[in-house]
Amino acid sequence: WAARLAEPDALSVAFRRWQGQQQPVMGLAAAGIGMGFGVGFAVGTLFWGTFLGALLGLAVGLFMRRQIVRQQSELALE
Repeated sequence: WAARLAEPDALSVAFRRWQGQQQPVMGLAAAGIGMGFGVGFAVGTLFWGTFLGALLGLAVGLFMRRQIVRQQSELALE
């Protein structure tokens, strides 16, 4: 009975907060891979274009995630 009454993880506030923090990282990494693939294909360096695009996308995503976490902690302190 307790399992039926408990709120599913997908609806919990903690899960939604965690998911919101992960979305920029994965989204920008995917965008970086796609853009790097396209540029690498055009230039003729498919591997390096994709690899550098993924690194750049992850770096920007992690930076944005840090900003989101900082804003959430500032809101929690207020």
